[in-house]
Amino acid sequence: MKAADAEASETAQVYAFLTLLVGNARDRAEEFLDGNANATVNQLVAELKATFENELTGKLKEAQFAKCRQERGESIEMYFNRVRILAAQAFRSGM
Repeated sequence: MKAADAEASETAQVYAFLTLLVGNARDRAEEFLDGNANATVNQLVAELKATFENELTGKLKEAQFAKCRQERGESIEMYFNRVRILAAQAFRSGM
């Protein structure tokens, strides 16, 4: 969403996000919101990821994380960012 939308209320952000969804994703989002009226966009995204990402995707990300090595000529900052992103994708429990 645009930076200007960052100032919108959380409810407005949720409804703006809903306009981007179609099909099963839209249906699942509406079901989630029916039971969680005060949900944030981040909570909604997390729910959709949990619903639509399969176990194989998680295993693939874990394998990529385990094999992650600093490449020749890669700065420590770039390597750190790459590892951090892979870790967040592989181990979603609070990163």
